[in-house]
Amino acid sequence: MLACVSAQAQAADPVKITSAPLSQLNVGVLRSAPAEVISLNESVLSAQVQATVSAIRADVGADVKAGDALIELDPSDLRLNLASAKAAVAAAAAQVKLTDARLKRARELIGKNFIAADDLAQTESLNMAALADLQLRQSGLGLAELALKRATIRAPFDAVVMERMAQVGMLASPGTALIKLVDRTGIEVAVALEANQVFGFRQATELNFRAQGDALGVLVKRLSAAVNRGTRTVEARLSFAAMGAPIGTQGRVEWRDQDLLLPANLVTRRQDQLGVFWFDGKVARFLVLEGAQEGRPALVNLAPTTAIILNGRQGLKDGQAVQY
Repeated sequence: MLACVSAQAQAADPVKITSAPLSQLNVGVLRSAPAEVISLNESVLSAQVQATVSAIRADVGADVKAGDALIELDPSDLRLNLASAKAAVAAAAAQVKLTDARLKRARELIGKNFIAADDLAQTESLNMAALADLQLRQSGLGLAELALKRATIRAPFDAVVMERMAQVGMLASPGTALIKLVDRTGIEVAVALEANQVFGFRQATELNFRAQGDALGVLVKRLSAAVNRGTRTVEARLSFAAMGAPIGTQGRVEWRDQDLLLPANLVTRRQDQLGVFWFDGKVARFLVLEGAQEGRPALVNLAPTTAIILNGRQGLKDGQAVQY
C-alpha cells in the first residue's frame, strides 16, 4: 500500500516548494543559570602602624590606579622613630670603627708578645659584639623606614573604592580596617550550573549574560571538574567578550543546547503521525518524529544540512515530486 502511495505521489505534478537547511531553522532549547559579575580581588586595606588618620585621598566610588595614595596617617611619631633609628645606627657604626682599630692594634701587639692571647680574644669578642649590634640597629632602621612608608595607604591594584571606614582624626592601630576596594580589571562572571546542564553548556557555541534587559556576550574561562557538595552545582567562570556589566550585577547566563530542534510550526501531521517534510534532492520525504507534540519544537535526527521543506508542504505526500 505504501509503495502504491509513493508511486502515485511521484506520478503527480511536481509541487513548488521552498526549503532551508535544518541548521538555520534549529531553535535549540534555551537554557539558563544564575550568574553574578564578580571581582577577582575584593580587599579591605587595614592600618599596619599606629597613627592618627590625617587625610583621605580617595572616597567611595573613586577609580584609583595601583600605587595611588588612598589614606594618609600622621607620620610625626614615625619620623621621630626613624631619626632615633638612624642615630642608633651611627652610634653602632662608630663603636664598630673603634673596636676594629683596637683589634688591629691588638693583633700587632700579640705578634711582638706585648699582650697575652686572652687580651686578643677579648678584643675580638668586643669587635664581634659591636658588629652584631650594628646589624641589629640597621634592622631597626629598616623597620622604621618601612613603618614610615606604611603611613601612606596605597592601592595595590587598579580598583574602585567600595567603602571607606576611615575618618580624619581617628586613631588607627595595626589591623584597623580603613578602606575597601574591588579590582576593576580582574572581572569575571560566576555561574552556578546544575549538574545536568554541564554537558550542554560545554557544547554551546554562544553564551550571553542577561541582566536588566541587556544581553552581553561572554566566553568560558574555566569550568570546574567537581560538584560543590553544599550547593550541588558546578562553578563556571566567564569573561565578557566586549562590553561588560558593573561589578555586583546579578542576572542569568543563557545558551541553547546543540540538539537539532525543529520549530513547532514546521511539525506536520500525516495519518495521525507527526513529522517533518524534507527534500532528498529528488522527491519530498516525510520523517516521523517520535515523541513530537503539536505546538512544541521537536527533536530531529537529520544532518544539519538537510533541506527542510517550508512552503508547499500542505497536502504534500511522502515521495512526491517537488521543484523550486
